[in-house]
Amino acid sequence: MKRTSSCRSRLVLIGFVAFFGLSAANAWGAGFLDDFNRPDGEVGNGWETWTDGTIEIKIVDHEVLIAGQQANSWYKSEIGRPVEDATRFSFDFKADDRFNVHICLCGAENPDCWVSFYAWPGGPFSYMWRFAPGNWTAWTQIPGSQMIAGQYNTLMVEQGDAEFILTLNGKMVGTVGNDSITRVGEVWIGGDAAAGTVGSLHIDNVRIGTSDEADQPSPEDGAVNGGTWALPFTFDEPVNLGPTINTAAHECFSTVSSDGLELHFFDLFFLRPGGFGGSDIWVIRRSSVSEPWGEPVNLGPAVNSEYDDMKSSISADGLTLYFCSNRPGGYGGFDLWMSTRATVTDDWGKPMNLGATVNSEYDEVFPCVSPDGLELYFCEWEFIRPEGYGGGDIWAAKRPTTDDPWGVPMNLGEAVNSTEYDSCPYLSPDGRLLFFHGYRPGGPGQEDMWVSTRPTTSDAWGTPVLLPWPVNVRQIEGCPGISTDGSMFYFASMRGGGHGIGDTWQAPIMPIVDFNRDGIVDDADRGILTSYMGTDEPLCDIGPMPWGDGTVDEADLEVLMSYWGQEAHYLARQASLPKPFDRGVSEVEQARFLIWWPGSDASEHDVYVGTNAAAVEDADTSDATGVYRGRQQACEHTLPEDVLPGQTYYWRVDEWNASGTLTRGRLWSFSVSDYLVVDDMEFGDLWLIWWDGWGDPNNGSEVWYPEANTVHGGEQAMYLVYNNRAAPISQILRVWETPQDWTRKGVQNLSLWIHGTADNVAEPLYISVGDSADNTAVVAHPDPGATTVDTWQQWSIPLADFAGLDLTVVTSMTIGVGDATRTELGGSGLLFIDDIYLHPVSTQNQ
Repeated sequence: MKRTSSCRSRLVLIGFVAFFGLSAANAWGAGFLDDFNRPDGEVGNGWETWTDGTIEIKIVDHEVLIAGQQANSWYKSEIGRPVEDATRFSFDFKADDRFNVHICLCGAENPDCWVSFYAWPGGPFSYMWRFAPGNWTAWTQIPGSQMIAGQYNTLMVEQGDAEFILTLNGKMVGTVGNDSITRVGEVWIGGDAAAGTVGSLHIDNVRIGTSDEADQPSPEDGAVNGGTWALPFTFDEPVNLGPTINTAAHECFSTVSSDGLELHFFDLFFLRPGGFGGSDIWVIRRSSVSEPWGEPVNLGPAVNSEYDDMKSSISADGLTLYFCSNRPGGYGGFDLWMSTRATVTDDWGKPMNLGATVNSEYDEVFPCVSPDGLELYFCEWEFIRPEGYGGGDIWAAKRPTTDDPWGVPMNLGEAVNSTEYDSCPYLSPDGRLLFFHGYRPGGPGQEDMWVSTRPTTSDAWGTPVLLPWPVNVRQIEGCPGISTDGSMFYFASMRGGGHGIGDTWQAPIMPIVDFNRDGIVDDADRGILTSYMGTDEPLCDIGPMPWGDGTVDEADLEVLMSYWGQEAHYLARQASLPKPFDRGVSEVEQARFLIWWPGSDASEHDVYVGTNAAAVEDADTSDATGVYRGRQQACEHTLPEDVLPGQTYYWRVDEWNASGTLTRGRLWSFSVSDYLVVDDMEFGDLWLIWWDGWGDPNNGSEVWYPEANTVHGGEQAMYLVYNNRAAPISQILRVWETPQDWTRKGVQNLSLWIHGTADNVAEPLYISVGDSADNTAVVAHPDPGATTVDTWQQWSIPLADFAGLDLTVVTSMTIGVGDATRTELGGSGLLFIDDIYLHPVSTQNQ
């Protein structure tokens, strides 16, 4: 395929890209705007497209979608057109996968001369000049030009007298000198990646014109918009609310009263003793916000029933309680209910169903009433409304006054709701932030917490932003909430360090007051803030709430001065969540692969690795001993050398942001074992890997959420419930589509770690292994009471015991509890299973 003029060729990074232009017959003059608001399909409207591999360029949902798999490294897939007398080029884009974004401007007089600007998701823009075939410059980074990954950005490139001016999301971020292009002849917009990469790039609202005619960037400079808004606050280390509140059950945060003296939570799946049957709502109180929380109290039979009653929300005056329940008298499985009380010291009255306008034949759960009482947010559970966008959406009902009935609920739309599952909405005290959790991509965990924003309570919600580490980790986080003064964040988490499968935690919310990132709050930061007085600059809008109020004024200065002279080190800016785990053990085949979660505004990463802790701790980029492994954009690094069993390795990742500021990383370590991993249980949703007996009357097994407290190694273990009272056996199955070689590296034994409880009923424990020829072999545990041992025990099995199998092509493994041959029913209990390994020698009782 060949194009008909202009920018005929260019070498980009490490790959050659054939690139031909458009004929002038299709040229557009100044003042051109294409919002792609036309039916799905070909781009049309005079645009030429160029693709590579399986990548397609089409209009989807009123925007250009570039998506597919790259075949050749760094070959562009893009849209382009010739232009006449244009000096300003602007477009909206979202780079949410593994593709970068490019804009290339070609000279009109000399088509072989062009300038290109590009950025990776989350990184800064760089530029490169090509003056003639074979004559191009190196890529040069533009400090302070970091784009926002996974969200819409607006980039504008404007041609001045002797320079190109870059404006990103309404702010000028840099200039590039220009003495080579007097007039632009073509513009091309698209992206590329390394061969084999699967990714996508969204493009919308392309504007081509002059300074007088072209549209202004959107959103406007300083606007608080979910599509371009970076969090002006962060979080300190989360703290568990402690054993008074959290137990071996599953306690989830619900709501906190406006005076901060009453906090509700509910038990989910695993119930607290003292309830009324199903899930119940509980309350803790304190006499002042400086006092500790008191003992939990069940809200009693007026609110709680023998059914599931969950996730309460208290009105600002403390007199109305909203919650969800599957009790009789509703319209669907779960409905929204309300209870009232005369004063905050009275008991709650008899609940009333919110009626058929709000409730439906589907599930309405987890309500949150707005501070002004005029909005009621909720989400869906198992039975979802058909008008949504995913597997569970967030909805809102409104009313003109608190004396009026609630209106028909409206879906918050695809700006907030994803194609996955979004749940547990919670409004900030000023109604401008909407916290929620979701099972959606883009975060470090299985379910993560997000926040959407709006400039005022009458505006639409913007694109959600992921809350940073340390409130989001690899486990499940959800049920977020916030104190009335905006200083404390509450949430539920299944992370380690708790008391049950899920606990309620809190984390202080901190405004980011070190504006110049020098690590100290001083006159320089005050000078930056005062220079923006009277504006809506988000960087300095930090009061009275940590996310500001839309105007930089004395309230923001007061917040800044409350941190005066203090060191400012924000956890979220550091690299986190390392794998191999810090101070953990990694198997020899995986230890070379290092991954981490990036700092909140990191664009590049300096990697340091070595076997001497002090050398890695003290090294910098001038290191010549091999400890410094270079600067990179990816959050992963593969060691080129082989790792050695028995050796301990130390590593560190320093984060660079787009403005060139360094955040030093912590020292991590791991040791290397000679075993091979079959399953270390570190994959998020274990029930997707290990098939249990859910829905099978002949199999009493059920794999629950991963366990993060009773763990042998790493961060989580399998939580397996067995119930042979209704089924003869309980067993779980893992299948490998690609056969596994269980003979490599001279391994001789299979081992796994199991942990029972004293309350378990003793049941036989066995393992079955299958090969690609459908041969199976079963080995039983030698201890008939193994399921009742209330500590970690290792079960090591010689591979020779799996007689009749071809261990070079293992395709399945079954872990079973019970005896399929018996006629009487058995018992029940729970097991924790972790770290299934292959060893070169027996490790039993080591």
